[in-house]
Amino acid sequence: LLPPTFLTKKARKSIDAWLIRWPSICAILLETDYLAHSQFPEASNQLGEPFIKRLRYIQQKFSDS
Repeated sequence: LLPPTFLTKKARKSIDAWLIRWPSICAILLETDYLAHSQFPEASNQLGEPFIKRLRYIQQKFSDS
């Protein structure tokens, strides 16, 4: 990870954008994969959760500095 001095306002906004977009991207990709294999997707609220946890960790670490 970069030191806190390198985390610019633009980078923080980028993290915020990924927190919003990533679950939707995962849902679309999962549904596309199921449809490509002629299956029906299962409902899930956990899409992209590991990635979002990592982003929140990074965001918290640099906001504390």
